[in-house]
Amino acid sequence: MKIRPLFFALFAILLTACNSSDDSINPELRTYEFFEDSKMIFNMSQGTETLTIEPGAKTVFKYFFRAEENEDIADDGYSENVYFEVDSSLDSFSYSNDDFRDINLVIKRSCFCANVGYVFIGNGSLTGTKLSDGNWSISTSFTFQWEGETDTISRTINGTFVLGSSTDN
Repeated sequence: MKIRPLFFALFAILLTACNSSDDSINPELRTYEFFEDSKMIFNMSQGTETLTIEPGAKTVFKYFFRAEENEDIADDGYSENVYFEVDSSLDSFSYSNDDFRDINLVIKRSCFCANVGYVFIGNGSLTGTKLSDGNWSISTSFTFQWEGETDTISRTINGTFVLGSSTDN
């Protein structure tokens, strides 16, 4: 009957080896940045659309959202980037609907899913005010559809955008 104590010892080792903590969870993340004297450039190469931020005469805003991720689950990562650009001379602005084309308001998702390209936003509102510390208070609410999908998605973003340290996308 030496097998029974050995079985319990192995069972105890297995239980303690299982990590019940959330060490493998990457928490949700949101960043709010802007880049002065910049511009957005869209490129298409080998069927892949990219957006880069390069030196220019605009102020480019970038919102980044990453959903909570579990490193133990393959392909569960999900993130979104929202970009737009306004004239650098502005201290405040307000745009809606058709105006969004003028400021290149786009959203892009990254995930293990279909239709991950950039989508131009056409419905909603966006306001911004430059704060005394040089940062920007931005508020936007918009709706859109991912290409090839029929569901209408809505997003609301409110935050203080801070000067970005680089234009890495």
